[in-house]
Amino acid sequence: MNRGQAAGDDFQQLYRRYRGKVFALCFNLTGHREDAEDALQETFLGVARGLPRFRGEASLGTWIYRIALRQGLRVRERRRRSQEVRQAAEAPYRTAPPPGEGPGAAAIAAAMDQLSLEQRCVVVLCALDGLTGKEVARILDIKEGTVHSRLHAARKRLAELLGR
Repeated sequence: MNRGQAAGDDFQQLYRRYRGKVFALCFNLTGHREDAEDALQETFLGVARGLPRFRGEASLGTWIYRIALRQGLRVRERRRRSQEVRQAAEAPYRTAPPPGEGPGAAAIAAAMDQLSLEQRCVVVLCALDGLTGKEVARILDIKEGTVHSRLHAARKRLAELLGR
């Protein structure tokens, strides 16, 4: 087996190991399956490109999560911009609001969208992906106390927005 085959095998193992976690993170950041799939693909393209330069200063999982976080946020921003353009173009013709995903999911999604980007990232990583404060601190390159304070503020804001 040559070096290229070994690297390909290593990448396949990484993909199988982290695909589900990366998809979940991207889905929770973007809120759309198609966008999460795009971000997943872009994440692993970044992993494949960066793997030869990975120095091991952080754990491999932390490094992959950082890439996924950046890609998920990029894809989310692209969707937001395209929706603004589409809504501006359709505004004169709209007669009824677009159908939602149901009142519970719609209310939660709307509340999540009103969080600051920093709060949303912490909620997604801690509460939805189940990472520890220490892991999230490493991924976001912030102090663990900052993770906890952002999470507390986000939960408080969500409770206000959801009327609880």
